[in-house]
Amino acid sequence: MSDTDDIQLGDSASVLSHGSRSSRASSRHSNTELLRITEEQKRAELTARSAAINEAHELEISRRTLEMENQRLMQQIEMSRLELQRRANQLRLQTEINVSSARLEVLDKFDGESPQQLNDVNDLPPIIDGPFTEAEAENAPNDSPQHRARKLEHGTLNTFRDTQNDGDNFPKTPPPMSTPPTGMSDSSDAVLPPQTSDVPRNDVASAITALADVLTHREEKLPKKEPEIFKGSVFDFPVWMNSFSVLVEQRYTSPIDRLYYLGRYTSGEARECIKGLLALNSENAYQKAKKLLTERYGNKMLAASTYREKISKWPTVKQDDGKGLRNLSDFLFQCETAMSTLSQLKVLDDPAEHKKIIEKLPRQVQGRWLRFVDQCMYGQKDAEEGDYPPFAELCKFIAKEARIACSPFHQKPMDEKRELTKFVKPTKSGTSTTFASKADELTTKKKTSPLKGNTPPSPNANKASTCPLCKSQHQLDSCSSFAAMSLSERHDLIKKSGLCFGCLKWGHRSRECRHKKQCAVCGRSHPTLLHDFSKSTPDVQTKDDTDDKEVVVVQSTTHRVQTLDVGENCSHTLIVPVVVHHIKEPSAKVIVYALLDEHSDSCFVSDWTLERLGIDGEAVQLSLSTILAKGTISSKKVHGLTVKGLSEDTEIQLPGAYSRESINANREQIPKLDTVKEWPHLKRVANLLPPYLSETEIGLLIGCNATRAIKPRDVVHGEEDAPYAVRTALGWGVIGMMRHDNGGNNVCRISNASKEQQGHFAFRTQVKEVSPLQVTKMFEMDFIGKDTEEMVSHDDRKFMQKMKDGIHRRDDGHFEMPLPLKTDVQLPNNKPVALKRLNKQKMKMLSNQKYRDDYKTFMENIIEKGYAEKVPDEELDLDNKAVWYIPHHGVYHPKKPNKIRVVFDCSAEYEGEVLNRHLLQGPDMTNNLVGVLCRFRKDHVAFTCDIEGMFHQVGVNVEDRSYLRFLWWPGGDMNQSPNEYRMTVHLFGATSSPACANFALKCAADAYEDSCGTAAADFIRKDFYVDDGLKSVPTSDEALKLIEDSRRLLNEPRMFRTLTCSQKAFPSSVL
Repeated sequence: MSDTDDIQLGDSASVLSHGSRSSRASSRHSNTELLRITEEQKRAELTARSAAINEAHELEISRRTLEMENQRLMQQIEMSRLELQRRANQLRLQTEINVSSARLEVLDKFDGESPQQLNDVNDLPPIIDGPFTEAEAENAPNDSPQHRARKLEHGTLNTFRDTQNDGDNFPKTPPPMSTPPTGMSDSSDAVLPPQTSDVPRNDVASAITALADVLTHREEKLPKKEPEIFKGSVFDFPVWMNSFSVLVEQRYTSPIDRLYYLGRYTSGEARECIKGLLALNSENAYQKAKKLLTERYGNKMLAASTYREKISKWPTVKQDDGKGLRNLSDFLFQCETAMSTLSQLKVLDDPAEHKKIIEKLPRQVQGRWLRFVDQCMYGQKDAEEGDYPPFAELCKFIAKEARIACSPFHQKPMDEKRELTKFVKPTKSGTSTTFASKADELTTKKKTSPLKGNTPPSPNANKASTCPLCKSQHQLDSCSSFAAMSLSERHDLIKKSGLCFGCLKWGHRSRECRHKKQCAVCGRSHPTLLHDFSKSTPDVQTKDDTDDKEVVVVQSTTHRVQTLDVGENCSHTLIVPVVVHHIKEPSAKVIVYALLDEHSDSCFVSDWTLERLGIDGEAVQLSLSTILAKGTISSKKVHGLTVKGLSEDTEIQLPGAYSRESINANREQIPKLDTVKEWPHLKRVANLLPPYLSETEIGLLIGCNATRAIKPRDVVHGEEDAPYAVRTALGWGVIGMMRHDNGGNNVCRISNASKEQQGHFAFRTQVKEVSPLQVTKMFEMDFIGKDTEEMVSHDDRKFMQKMKDGIHRRDDGHFEMPLPLKTDVQLPNNKPVALKRLNKQKMKMLSNQKYRDDYKTFMENIIEKGYAEKVPDEELDLDNKAVWYIPHHGVYHPKKPNKIRVVFDCSAEYEGEVLNRHLLQGPDMTNNLVGVLCRFRKDHVAFTCDIEGMFHQVGVNVEDRSYLRFLWWPGGDMNQSPNEYRMTVHLFGATSSPACANFALKCAADAYEDSCGTAAADFIRKDFYVDDGLKSVPTSDEALKLIEDSRRLLNEPRMFRTLTCSQKAFPSSVL
C-alpha cells in the first residue's frame, strides 16, 4: 500500500481546517490594506482641497483690495473734477471783473488825453465779433492786438472746455489736490496772465473788450423774449398784459411803437376789438386801445364770473381718472391765485360754492373731503366748533388727491383690471355682393373680423386707438377737434405727440413707415388732413364744359365685385364741413357739416353742436311751416355763431340760429371724391373738395338769411342733366345726380317692383317767432277742433294709408291694425338684453315682496285677458330679422301707490337699433285740451267718462306681433326658466300707439254713426282727450241718452265707465 493509502479520514479533516484558517487571515489582511489606501486617498484629497480654498481666499482678498483701490481712485478723480470746475467758474467771474476794470481804466485814461490822442483811438483795430479760432490767431501778426486778443480768448476758452469735460477724459492718475493747475497761483484764483512790460496797455484793453463782446454775442443767441399772442381769453389776459408791459412798454417809449406791437401780439376777437385804432397815429390811440382791452378782458366782475362759470361747467371727474383730477387741481390753483387780485372771487370760500366743486369729484374723494371737513370742525377735543375750511384748503386737498392718483405707485382697482381681461367684442361684419361669371350666381359673403372673440387686447392696441388730442377711443384722423385745427397746428401736434407723419401712429418715423395713408385729394402718401390746399389749388374754369368731353373706356369683365347699392341713385347736395365757434369763446371750436339751403329763410343748429360748444340760447316758440304742413315748436335762439370753411380763412358770423334736436339731412348726399371724379368736367374740382369725415355730425343748416355764406362765387357747369360744382365762401360743393339706375356698365341688374308711392317735398321753409298777439289769437280758436285733413306730411300720409288698408274687426268686435313700420325692418336678436333686464327685475322682486306681488298680478292679468299670448312653438326659432324682445319694468304713480303699471320699454337700444325709430308716429289726432275743457263748461249738466285700457282695446295684426315679444316666467314662478310671450295689442310705450288708438276710436265713431246717432259720434270725435271724455248738455235726460248711445257705439260696456260730475245725480244703473 502507498503512502497515500495511509491517509485517514481524520487527517483529511485536519488538513482542510488548517487551510481555511490561512485563507481567512489572508482575507483580513487584504481588507485592512484596502481601507488604509482609501483613507490615505481621502486625506490627500482633503489636503488638496484645503490648499485650493486657501488660495481662493487669498485671490478674493486681492480682488477686494483692487476694488477698494479703484473706488478710492475714482473718488479722487471726482474730487479733482469738482475742484477744476470750481476754479473754472471762478475764472469766468474773475475774467468779467478784469474786463470791467480794464474798460474803466481805458475810459479814465481817455478822459485825460488830448483831442489828437482821442483821434488815435479810432485807428485801433476793430473789435472782432464772433468766436476766435486757432487759424485766425496764427495768421495774425505776433505783435498785433488781434493776435494777442485771439490768443488770450483761445486760451481762456480752452480752459473752459478742459474743465468741463466728462470723467472719461481725465488722466488715470489725477494730479495732487495741493498742486494748482498750470497758470494759476496758489494765493489767488486770478485767471488772466500777468501783463508783461512789452504788451501795450491799449492792446490789452482792446483784447479784453473783444472778449466781452464775444460773451455778449453768445447771450444774444438765446431765444428772443416777446409776449405771446393774445386771442381774447379772459384767463390769459392778466399774464399777457404783464408780459406786454415788461417786454414792450419798458423797451419802447413811443406810443406809436407800442400801438404797433399791441396789434402785433393780438389776434381773433381781441384784434377785432382794437382794429379801428391801429390805423391812427395819434399818441392817445394806444391808451384808448389798451383801455378798451382792459375794460373787455380785464374787468374784474367779468373775470370772476368767467372763473365761476368754468367751474360750474367743468365735467365730472371719473373714478381713477388721475389726469382729469390733476387738470381740475391746476385750474383751482389758478382760481386761488386770482383771488389775491379779484375780491369778487372771495365767494369761493363759501361752502355752497365748495359743494359745486365737490360734486365734480369721484365718490371716494368726496367721502375723504367730508371726513376732512368733519375733522376741522369737530375733531378738536375740548374746543368749540371750528370753522369750515376755506377755498385754499380745498385746493390743497384736491392737489394732494391728484398727486396720489397720478403716482406711479397707484394701483388700479379690481374693476379696471377686469376690464383688461375682457375679450374683444367682434365687430359687426359688413357684406359685399359678388357677381360671378353667371348672372344667377348672386351670393353674399360676410367679411370676417381680424379680431377673434377670444383674443384679449394688448396695451399697445389701446394706446394706438386713443386719440392724443381728445383722449377718446378713435384714430387721430377721425377726430373732429383735430380737423378743426389749422394745418400748422396739426403739424405741431403730430410732432409734439411723436406720431408718424405717414400713418398718424406711434412707434416709428415717417421714413420707416410701411403703411402710409393715401391722400384723398392728391393721391400722395400722406393723410388727407395733412394736405396743403394752398400749394395744390389749380385754376378752375367756371365756363360751360360741355365741349370738353372725354372718352371713357370701360373694360368689361365677367368677374366683378360691387356693393349692395348697385342700381340705386346717388345724389349730392351742398353739404360742406365747417368750423364753428362762438364769438365769446373763440378757443372752443367744433367741426360739423353744414347744409346750405337757399329755400330756408333761417339758420338752424343741432342740440349736439350747442352742447359741444357749451352755449345756450333764449327760449322761443317757433311757427315752422313747410309747403304741406304748419306747426308750433319750442326752440332756442342763439346769437354769435361764427363759421369758416375747413380750408378757408374767412370767418362769417351767422344771424340768429334756432336750435333743433337734429338736422335731418342724408349723409349719402355729402360730396365724395370717388363719385365726383367719375364726371370728366368735375375732375379739376375733385381735388379741391374737402375730405369726407365719417365721424362728423351734420350740425348746421344755413339759410338764405346768411347770404354771404351761401352766395355762389364760382360755378362749374356740365351737360344739361349733369351735376355741377359750386364754390361758396365755405368751400366747394357738388349738386346733382351722380349715378342713375340705368347705368350701362353693370354686369347684372336686379329689378324690384313695388306699388307706386307719391312723395311730397317742402320747397320752402319759413320760420317766425310767435308774438303775444298770436298767442291770444290761438286761445280764441281753441273751440275749433282739429281737422285731420291738415296732417298731410309724407310720413303722416304713409301712416294713414297703412291704417286704412290694414284695419279690420276681429270676431270679438275689437279693431285690429298693423304695426306702422316705416320700411321693411331687419333687427338684430336682442334677447340677451331682455334676459338681462328680466334678471334685474328678479333681484328687485326678491328684495321687495309687494313689488313682486303687484308685478305678478299685472302680468297674469294681461295674459288672462288676452292682451298677451305665448309664442307658438313653431315660431320660437324664427330667424327672419323680424323679431324684437321688449324689456319691461314696473312703476308706481305718486298718487296711486297701490297700483303698479308695467311699462314696456320700446326705446331700449341694442347694437344701434331701437324699435321706436322704425315706427311711424302718425298725425296728432288728439283734440285740443283747452277746447275740450271750455266746451265742458258750456251747459248746465256735465259728466266725464274714460275708456279703460284704451291702448289695449286695439289689436295688432298677427304678422307684426313678433316685434312685440317679451320674456316672463310661467305663472310668475321665478324658479322656472322664462318663456317667450308676445303682445296682441298696441303698447303704452310705443311711439305709434297714441295715433293708432285715436284712429281706431274715430273709426268706431264713423262706422256706427248711423245706428247710434250723430250726437254720440260727435261726442267721441270731438270731446275726448286721449281716453278721457268730457261733455256738458242742457238737461240730464240728454246726458243719459248720450251716455247710453255712446256705450252702444263702442260695443263694450266694460271698457266704458262714466263718472258723474254734475249738480244732479244720475241713476246708479248708469254708473
